[in-house]
Amino acid sequence: MSLEQALTANTEAMTALAAIMEKVAHNQERLLAGQQAAIEKVAAGNPDKPTRGRPKKNPEPEAEPAAETPATDTPTTSEKPADTASGEAAATTASETPAAAPDAPPPFKDVSKRWLDKAEKGSDEHKKRGVAIMGILGHFGAGKMSELKPEDEDKAMFFLKRHVKGLPVNYDAPYDFAGDPLQDEPVVEQVAEAAAEDDDDLFC
Repeated sequence: MSLEQALTANTEAMTALAAIMEKVAHNQERLLAGQQAAIEKVAAGNPDKPTRGRPKKNPEPEAEPAAETPATDTPTTSEKPADTASGEAAATTASETPAAAPDAPPPFKDVSKRWLDKAEKGSDEHKKRGVAIMGILGHFGAGKMSELKPEDEDKAMFFLKRHVKGLPVNYDAPYDFAGDPLQDEPVVEQVAEAAAEDDDDLFC
């Protein structure tokens, strides 16, 4: 194909393309005109809607204000009458007050001191009683009264009662510490005489 023929063919193609583009532009103008007419028609039927863009959603109705509750004379929890509050406080105090404990027996320290002081100071009996008291403390690993443990108090008193009654004390014997300190001992004359002494007030 010669150059002249090629130019001629190219010119014909360009002419055909221009005709097609003109036809497409004409169709787009018709389409836009139809859309505008439809929008104007809809807007004429519903003037609240805008002529362009997407329609707005229906606005949510506003909530009605809550009705006011009339004030009453009923007192709140924090506004209880003074008499009621005072009564509750008194009841609480009474329930929290511990009941008076029954009279507890005197501790080992006091009883042993009374027993020791009943003997004439410096006498053999005074020394004998001192040795007996120290023997009881030593059995429980205490070098003095303040070192005696509370859990050993009852057993120490048990041994002291046997000493007071003039009975032998065997720290290895299986005594019933909840029973009578005179258990398993025959009532001989010496025991009866010792028991007759006014020593019962030591443990009161």
